[in-house]
Amino acid sequence: MKNELKMEFSRCLNSKKFKYCFSILFGLTILSYAMLFKQTFQRNSLQLGKTTDYSMIISSSDIRTIFLTFVLIAPLICTLMYSDSFIEQRENNMYSIFLMRSGKKRYIIAKTITIFTVTFVSIFFILGFNEILTWISIPDVGINNGQPAYLIIQNNKAEYFLQDIYDRFPHLYNFIIIIITALFCSISSLIAFNLSMIFKINKIIMVIITFLIVNGTEMFLSDDYQMQMYIQTWPAEFKKFLMVLSIWILLTVITFVIGIKKEII
Repeated sequence: MKNELKMEFSRCLNSKKFKYCFSILFGLTILSYAMLFKQTFQRNSLQLGKTTDYSMIISSSDIRTIFLTFVLIAPLICTLMYSDSFIEQRENNMYSIFLMRSGKKRYIIAKTITIFTVTFVSIFFILGFNEILTWISIPDVGINNGQPAYLIIQNNKAEYFLQDIYDRFPHLYNFIIIIITALFCSISSLIAFNLSMIFKINKIIMVIITFLIVNGTEMFLSDDYQMQMYIQTWPAEFKKFLMVLSIWILLTVITFVIGIKKEII
């Protein structure tokens, strides 16, 4: 398994697709930082209206559009990092070669671990870098005129999603949201990979189906049961978040099991 993992990680990280996808997402966060940096230093301390605690890409009202764009496209772009590797190898008649070399189980598990790890680490690094860069370069000065509308917690109830952490450690709260975002993108990538094993589809169809699953289902659910609402830091109860996360994990496991049993050569 060690050799298979080395091969999969090397193939993924050295591919042009991964570098392009990573660059697009990283570029969005750099753009958000540049916009925030410019807006911050064009104001005086009385015009800032907020502290650095609420100025990162996760929670800044000044660059909210950039983060919403990131949340929308990140799950899809991440599917192109390496989730389509099975499709490529099948279309190039290389699947049988890898299968004979590694065995079916080790081959699929190695790909699954690679897809999840690369996606999670990439998103965590991209958003985490923005968080730290903003933290150390933008001064914590100004007047705190209250939180942006999407950060207001109704009646400040303790049972709301990570309320206590948000109140006491806003930077830690941002990193927890980053972890949730990275996890959701990883789940989306795994679902795309599982679909490529279940159906004999091309890359475009894989992306479209994943988009419909990730974003289409969110359209028909209430806010409390949408993963993207938690990523966007809208208030909700923690137990409902655990329920939503469990459903997505269950969907990933089910499609994975079906994919193993119904893989298409």
